[in-house]
Amino acid sequence: RIHTRNMPLADDVDLEHLATITEGYTGADLEALVREAALLTLREDINSMKVYMKHFMEALKRVKPSLTPEMIKFYEEWYERARQQLPGGTAQIKPTIYA
Repeated sequence: RIHTRNMPLADDVDLEHLATITEGYTGADLEALVREAALLTLREDINSMKVYMKHFMEALKRVKPSLTPEMIKFYEEWYERARQQLPGGTAQIKPTIYA
């Protein structure tokens, strides 16, 4: 939502669905995805006032995730080891990698 807060989105844009299909995308990747969707909108119609879901789906074909499944696994394992080393072994913090 941060990258789209100033972007006029059509009613068909489902940000929750986009979140579920962008595993491995970093914040920078998501910013590039949003930017690409906006550019696709303008290329289609320079007077367009809204970005549609079809533009995001096309942008997904062009903007690929930076994180590999192996990298995600590494950070999840690192997080678990670090969490267990804290007093009590059950920290109430959440990892920042969304997979």
